[in-house]
Amino acid sequence: MKKVLIGVSSVVAVVAAIGLALFGMYVSLHDTAVTAENNLVKYNQDRENVLSSVTLTIQQTAGVSAKYSKDLKELVKATFEGRYGDNGSQATMQFMQERNINFDTKLALKTADVIEGGNKEFQIYQSRFLEVCESYKNMLDSYVRGGFLKRMDFPRINMAETCIVVSDKDTKDTMKTGVRKEIKFE
Repeated sequence: MKKVLIGVSSVVAVVAAIGLALFGMYVSLHDTAVTAENNLVKYNQDRENVLSSVTLTIQQTAGVSAKYSKDLKELVKATFEGRYGDNGSQATMQFMQERNINFDTKLALKTADVIEGGNKEFQIYQSRFLEVCESYKNMLDSYVRGGFLKRMDFPRINMAETCIVVSDKDTKDTMKTGVRKEIKFE
Protein backbone atom coordinates (compact mmCIF):
# COMPACT_ATOMS: atom_id res chain seq x y z
CA MET A 1 0.00 0.00 0.00
CA LYS A 2 2.88 2.31 0.77
CA LYS A 3 4.34 1.77 -2.75
CA VAL A 4 0.99 2.61 -4.34
CA LEU A 5 0.69 5.76 -2.26
CA ILE A 6 4.23 6.82 -3.27
CA GLY A 7 3.46 6.08 -6.95
CA VAL A 8 0.19 8.07 -6.86
CA SER A 9 1.90 10.95 -5.05
CA SER A 10 4.67 10.97 -7.67
CA VAL A 11 2.15 11.07 -10.53
CA VAL A 12 0.20 13.87 -8.81
CA ALA A 13 3.43 15.80 -8.22
CA VAL A 14 4.49 15.41 -11.87
CA VAL A 15 1.02 16.46 -13.12
CA ALA A 16 1.01 19.42 -10.70
CA ALA A 17 4.51 20.46 -11.86
CA ILE A 18 3.45 20.24 -15.51
CA GLY A 19 0.27 22.19 -14.72
CA LEU A 20 2.25 24.92 -12.92
CA ALA A 21 4.74 25.10 -15.78
CA LEU A 22 1.93 25.46 -18.34
CA PHE A 23 0.19 28.07 -16.19
CA GLY A 24 3.48 29.97 -15.81
CA MET A 25 4.02 29.83 -19.58
CA TYR A 26 0.45 31.02 -20.18
CA VAL A 27 0.83 33.98 -17.80
CA SER A 28 4.25 34.89 -19.21
CA LEU A 29 2.98 34.76 -22.79
CA HIS A 30 -0.06 36.85 -21.89
CA ASP A 31 2.10 39.48 -20.20
CA THR A 32 4.53 39.54 -23.14
CA ALA A 33 1.65 40.15 -25.57
CA VAL A 34 0.19 42.91 -23.38
CA THR A 35 3.60 44.59 -23.22
CA ALA A 36 4.02 44.29 -27.01
CA GLU A 37 0.63 45.86 -27.69
CA ASN A 38 1.23 48.65 -25.20
CA ASN A 39 4.58 49.34 -26.89
CA LEU A 40 2.89 49.45 -30.31
CA VAL A 41 0.37 52.00 -29.08
CA LYS A 42 3.13 54.04 -27.41
CA TYR A 43 5.39 53.95 -30.49
CA ASN A 44 2.47 54.90 -32.72
CA GLN A 45 1.66 57.89 -30.51
CA ASP A 46 5.34 58.85 -30.36
CA ARG A 47 5.53 58.59 -34.15
CA GLU A 48 2.62 61.03 -34.41
CA ASN A 49 4.36 63.30 -31.91
CA VAL A 50 7.61 63.28 -33.93
CA LEU A 51 5.79 63.94 -37.20
CA SER A 52 3.78 66.76 -35.65
CA SER A 53 6.92 68.34 -34.20
CA VAL A 54 8.73 68.12 -37.54
CA THR A 55 5.74 69.53 -39.41
CA LEU A 56 5.30 72.44 -37.00
CA THR A 57 9.02 73.26 -37.04
CA ILE A 58 9.02 73.31 -40.85
CA GLN A 59 5.88 75.45 -40.98
CA GLN A 60 7.25 77.89 -38.41
CA THR A 61 10.65 78.13 -40.09
CA ALA A 62 9.04 78.57 -43.50
CA GLY A 63 6.69 81.16 -42.00
CA VAL A 64 9.66 83.18 -40.77
CA SER A 65 11.24 82.78 -44.20
CA ALA A 66 8.05 83.93 -45.96
CA LYS A 67 7.76 86.93 -43.59
CA TYR A 68 11.41 87.80 -44.20
CA SER A 69 10.87 87.59 -47.95
CA LYS A 70 7.77 89.79 -47.76
CA ASP A 71 9.57 92.35 -45.58
CA LEU A 72 12.55 92.35 -47.95
CA LYS A 73 10.28 92.99 -50.96
CA GLU A 74 8.68 95.92 -49.15
CA LEU A 75 12.11 97.29 -48.19
CA VAL A 76 13.41 97.05 -51.76
CA LYS A 77 10.27 98.72 -53.11
CA ALA A 78 10.48 101.52 -50.54
CA THR A 79 14.19 102.00 -51.22
CA PHE A 80 13.75 102.38 -54.98
CA GLU A 81 10.63 104.52 -54.68
CA GLY A 82 12.54 106.73 -52.23
CA ARG A 83 15.43 107.10 -54.67
CA TYR A 84 13.55 107.45 -57.93
CA GLY A 85 9.92 108.21 -57.12
CA ASP A 86 6.82 106.18 -57.90
CA ASN A 87 7.67 105.84 -61.61
CA GLY A 88 11.30 104.80 -61.14
CA SER A 89 14.29 106.48 -62.72
CA GLN A 90 13.41 108.62 -65.72
CA ALA A 91 16.99 109.62 -66.52
CA THR A 92 18.33 108.96 -69.98
CA MET A 93 21.74 108.30 -68.53
CA GLN A 94 22.35 107.67 -64.88
CA PHE A 95 25.83 108.29 -63.48
CA MET A 96 25.58 106.93 -59.98
CA GLN A 97 26.82 103.74 -58.48
CA GLU A 98 24.00 101.69 -57.02
CA ARG A 99 24.45 99.84 -53.77
CA ASN A 100 21.61 97.36 -53.72
CA ILE A 101 20.38 95.38 -50.77
CA ASN A 102 21.94 91.93 -50.39
CA PHE A 103 19.53 89.05 -50.00
CA ASP A 104 20.62 86.81 -47.13
CA THR A 105 20.07 83.15 -48.00
CA LYS A 106 20.77 81.85 -44.47
CA LEU A 107 17.09 81.57 -43.62
CA ALA A 108 16.29 79.59 -46.77
CA LEU A 109 19.22 77.27 -46.06
CA LYS A 110 18.08 76.85 -42.45
CA THR A 111 14.59 75.94 -43.66
CA ALA A 112 16.06 73.33 -46.01
CA ASP A 113 18.16 71.93 -43.14
CA VAL A 114 15.11 71.75 -40.86
CA ILE A 115 13.16 69.88 -43.54
CA GLU A 116 16.00 67.44 -44.23
CA GLY A 117 16.72 66.82 -40.54
CA GLY A 118 13.06 66.42 -39.66
CA ASN A 119 12.45 63.97 -42.48
CA LYS A 120 15.46 61.90 -41.39
CA GLU A 121 14.35 61.90 -37.74
CA PHE A 122 10.87 60.74 -38.71
CA GLN A 123 12.24 58.06 -41.06
CA ILE A 124 14.45 56.64 -38.28
CA TYR A 125 11.60 56.67 -35.78
CA GLN A 126 9.18 55.07 -38.22
CA SER A 127 11.72 52.31 -38.98
CA ARG A 128 11.98 51.52 -35.26
CA PHE A 129 8.20 51.45 -35.00
CA LEU A 130 7.93 49.03 -37.92
CA GLU A 131 10.48 46.74 -36.24
CA VAL A 132 8.25 46.59 -33.15
CA CYS A 133 5.26 45.79 -35.39
CA GLU A 134 7.20 43.02 -37.13
CA SER A 135 8.32 41.51 -33.83
CA TYR A 136 4.77 41.37 -32.50
CA LYS A 137 3.40 40.00 -35.79
CA ASN A 138 6.05 37.26 -35.67
CA MET A 139 4.90 36.36 -32.16
CA LEU A 140 1.26 36.26 -33.30
CA ASP A 141 2.12 34.13 -36.34
CA SER A 142 4.28 31.60 -34.50
CA TYR A 143 2.71 28.16 -34.23
CA VAL A 144 2.69 27.54 -30.48
CA ARG A 145 2.74 31.07 -29.04
CA GLY A 146 0.40 32.35 -31.75
CA GLY A 147 -2.05 29.52 -31.04
CA PHE A 148 -2.13 30.35 -27.35
CA LEU A 149 -2.41 34.08 -28.07
CA LYS A 150 -5.40 33.51 -30.36
CA ARG A 151 -7.10 31.59 -27.53
CA MET A 152 -6.41 34.61 -25.29
CA ASP A 153 -8.05 36.93 -27.88
CA PHE A 154 -4.84 38.59 -29.08
CA PRO A 155 -4.28 40.83 -30.88
CA ARG A 156 -6.53 43.24 -29.05
CA ILE A 157 -5.55 46.17 -31.24
CA ASN A 158 -6.22 46.55 -34.95
CA MET A 159 -2.82 45.67 -36.40
CA ALA A 160 -3.74 46.76 -39.94
CA GLU A 161 -4.69 50.20 -38.64
CA THR A 162 -1.83 50.57 -36.18
CA CYS A 163 1.12 49.26 -38.18
CA ILE A 164 0.78 51.42 -41.26
CA VAL A 165 3.58 53.26 -43.00
CA VAL A 166 3.13 57.02 -43.07
CA SER A 167 4.09 58.10 -46.57
CA ASP A 168 3.35 60.63 -49.28
CA LYS A 169 0.67 60.14 -51.94
CA ASP A 170 3.11 59.77 -54.85
CA THR A 171 5.01 56.98 -53.09
CA LYS A 172 1.77 55.21 -52.16
CA ASP A 173 0.64 55.40 -55.80
CA THR A 174 4.03 54.08 -57.00
CA MET A 175 3.82 51.12 -54.61
CA LYS A 176 0.30 50.29 -55.84
CA THR A 177 1.04 50.60 -59.56
CA GLY A 178 4.68 49.55 -59.66
CA VAL A 179 5.36 52.55 -61.92
CA ARG A 180 7.59 55.35 -60.74
CA LYS A 181 6.87 58.86 -62.01
CA GLU A 182 9.54 61.35 -62.93
CA ILE A 183 10.20 63.88 -60.18
CA LYS A 184 9.35 67.36 -61.48
CA PHE A 185 10.50 70.60 -59.90
CA GLU A 186 8.10 73.47 -60.23
